[in-house]
Amino acid sequence: MDDDREKSSFLDSIKLEWSLFWASLSEENEKKDEKEAQAVDDFEAEFAPENLERVLRSLSEQRNDLNKKLETLKKEIELGQVKLESLKLVGSDTTHLEENLQAMTEQGFHFSTALVKLDEKLKRAHEFERELA
Repeated sequence: MDDDREKSSFLDSIKLEWSLFWASLSEENEKKDEKEAQAVDDFEAEFAPENLERVLRSLSEQRNDLNKKLETLKKEIELGQVKLESLKLVGSDTTHLEENLQAMTEQGFHFSTALVKLDEKLKRAHEFERELA
């Protein structure tokens, strides 16, 4: 009799565990579906036909500004590298300059990453514009 109760208790606990497991999975899927639906709504709101021209202009301006910053940073890095080589030739301390060049390189990486994301957004906007035409 005790064996039956133990088996029943064990089975009940297993059933409870599985039901909780499946419930958590379904909740995660529902949350994921809600997030995806919200992302689609946000995308459609941003690229709504009445906003599209303004969004395209804004994205293009942002891209141009970012490109200018990248070009300026590239020139600064090149000048810094020339200065670094000169300092190394005369045997001066280059630690501070090397740190600055490293910081500028990291900043350039961040600018490049932002530019890629901006290009993707601009591409989606142009695709959306073609779909409307």
